Amino acid sequence: MSDFHNPYHFIPVKKGDRRHGPDLTHDEMEKSSHVRHDVYAAGKFSGKIICRLTTKTPILNGDWQSEGTTAQPREVRNFRTEADAQFPQGFSTDLAASSLRGMVGSLMEAASNSTLRVLEDKPFYSYRPLASKSLSAVGMIFSTNHAGRTTYGLLPLAPPTLTGPLQNGAWAIPSKWRGVFPEATLKVYIGNDKSIRGWGVPGGFRSWMPSDPKYSCVYGMKVTRFRFDGAGNLPDDLDAFHVLEGKTDFLLAQKPREGELQPRLWREIPDAQKPEYVPGILRVLGAWDRPDMPGTKEHELFLPLPSAYPITQDGRLEMPIITPRNISDLRPRLIPDEVVERFNLLADERTAEVPHLPYEPAGTRPAPGRPLRLQAGDLVYFDVEKAMVNGREVAQVSEISFSSIWRKRSETLADGRIAAIGGTKTFFGGIDPELLPMSPDRTKVTIAEQLLGFVEEVPKGMDIGKRSARALASRIRFSDAHLQPGAANVWYDGGNPVLLRILDSPKPPSSAFYFKPKQGPLHKRDRVGKLAPARQQPMGRKVYLHHPAQPPANASPAVQQAWRADPFRSRKNNHTIGDGGWKQYTRARLLNAGLTYYFDVRFDNLTREELALLVYSLSPAADGAFWHKFGMGKSIGLGSVQLDIAGLFLVDRAQRYTASGFTQPRYTKGWAEPDRAGWPKRYAAEASATVAPGNDFSPPTLRALCTKLMDAGISKSIELLGDPRNIRFPVHVPARTHYDEERTFAWFAANKRNPEAALEPVGAQSASIPALKWEWK
Repeated sequence: MSDFHNPYHFIPVKKGDRRHGPDLTHDEMEKSSHVRHDVYAAGKFSGKIICRLTTKTPILNGDWQSEGTTAQPREVRNFRTEADAQFPQGFSTDLAASSLRGMVGSLMEAASNSTLRVLEDKPFYSYRPLASKSLSAVGMIFSTNHAGRTTYGLLPLAPPTLTGPLQNGAWAIPSKWRGVFPEATLKVYIGNDKSIRGWGVPGGFRSWMPSDPKYSCVYGMKVTRFRFDGAGNLPDDLDAFHVLEGKTDFLLAQKPREGELQPRLWREIPDAQKPEYVPGILRVLGAWDRPDMPGTKEHELFLPLPSAYPITQDGRLEMPIITPRNISDLRPRLIPDEVVERFNLLADERTAEVPHLPYEPAGTRPAPGRPLRLQAGDLVYFDVEKAMVNGREVAQVSEISFSSIWRKRSETLADGRIAAIGGTKTFFGGIDPELLPMSPDRTKVTIAEQLLGFVEEVPKGMDIGKRSARALASRIRFSDAHLQPGAANVWYDGGNPVLLRILDSPKPPSSAFYFKPKQGPLHKRDRVGKLAPARQQPMGRKVYLHHPAQPPANASPAVQQAWRADPFRSRKNNHTIGDGGWKQYTRARLLNAGLTYYFDVRFDNLTREELALLVYSLSPAADGAFWHKFGMGKSIGLGSVQLDIAGLFLVDRAQRYTASGFTQPRYTKGWAEPDRAGWPKRYAAEASATVAPGNDFSPPTLRALCTKLMDAGISKSIELLGDPRNIRFPVHVPARTHYDEERTFAWFAANKRNPEAALEPVGAQSASIPALKWEWK
């Protein structure tokens, strides 16, 4: 199959090894002769760099965006300044100084191996488990309150999926589940992929909810009441069992008898017929008003009730009351606090990413009631594990969720308790604590922080004494970039809004992409659930690859214009984007490729090594051998720009503030390109300035000084990843076709057993950018 490049790769990070200047303690920085703003230090450099930016692909310099709904994609407006008031909303052509600073500053941090000044504070990693690890047992939540403290428990209802082969004509109950369920009340699948999306009409099926009389009703179905045999197993009844299609060794549920496929309200079943029915409640996740519910969902659940659950005269089920007398009939189990805490953290994480997630059973919450927390009567999937409680072994609840495939958290055992292994900061801090954003735990200030500034992050509740949070303003200042006057074809596609492809790709903690083993073979990577700072370390700083500089003329639109979505493309079950997937997409006006911009960078009190680092970060290579990535849509091919230094002009600040300096030219040293006729009028003073001849401040000279000070692995990775000529294959998210953007999971499923299906790090010995395959054979 064809090869492809992942949209992003990584520049390695190292422990220490910052050669462009010393890391300074806070006391050293306060006494420094040049890391300051109140005095111009002797022998240090101040001045201005004029830069020319050329767009190599369309770009999106996003400013404001709408929320986006299931009916329409989010809209992104381009950056605007006050001077752009004459432009209609979204039609500004300026590029924001803050975006330029972020683009160049991130490369400055990488080149000097400095702090990752902007690092998402993700306190733990979560991941979507394999389908083989899905939950299938169902239970009901109850709660108790003692001394103002709420404790949650679970009443087991439906056993999990059982796996064969049969033993002596019976389905064996795994040892950890023995004794958990009061009866063999196998769940029943109801509905199909179409009918479950049409139940939102008045009087339609809703999940059982004890707080609402309308939905605490009991239903009935003609199903079988099974019994565990003397060994605690379930005798086989193949005609009544629902097994995995094509296989007979996975018992999923039971089938209704006599072809009756829909539940009936218990109160509407004639008394004479009720012995033919088994009472139960419905567990309905709901798909009718959730159009982005995966199309793979094809049923809801009818849960037969154990005989110990009383039904009222009007056909309702109230929350069972647990007493010493009925405790053996209900088999209640307390849920450990750490299991509830994990559930809450994972729910909050999903809500933070997408406000309407995670899904809870339909109708059980006010719309939308966030944060999502457990409440009595919730029907949940669960798992158990053997544990010692009060000196005896019991089946203790180990996981709860609202869906069968709920996200899991990478965990370890700490002092006998389940704990998260930590997230982004834990792993980067394991390489070097000075790589983390400034905090009270940091002892040094790295070179990039000295140049770009920082603000100390003080955790809420931490006591730092009488001092205030530390901060330093940047010694480097960027202007907005303005379009060269007279530019033609400024807007891509004539300024018509463009529907962009999904801005998505594998995220942390994808172990095949974001981590590498600290020791041993590269491709011996632990599964994401086994991540640990002692065994793995981050691949490095994430950077986006450019798409091929010159795609083949006969390439498909998916390669030539990889950023464009096809709104008429068919999806699974013949659903189109308009069937609910719009909120994953973005619509915006794009600035065209081939535009020329100018901006300037002002700097004060820099050493020669710091100035070399700044010049390198602006333009790491000559002749277009390095492109930056700017703005939104970097992963789908937008934002490739080339920076060139047009001129570097030094101001002798100390001399300027003397009597003789008052009459001297502003700029006396520096470098400028020979032809300055095309410079914008705002740089007229620089265009006419006479600077001393020589190469001391030419970009090649300063660039060479910076490269000499860099770590070889970091230098090589920047050289490889930033040069568009190194892109040998199409660039897209892991998929099995160019345009399979909504099914990235299919690539991982097809390649999960192949150790080569992972990003190979780049370093000093790398000759090319590693590629991936659509499918390894």
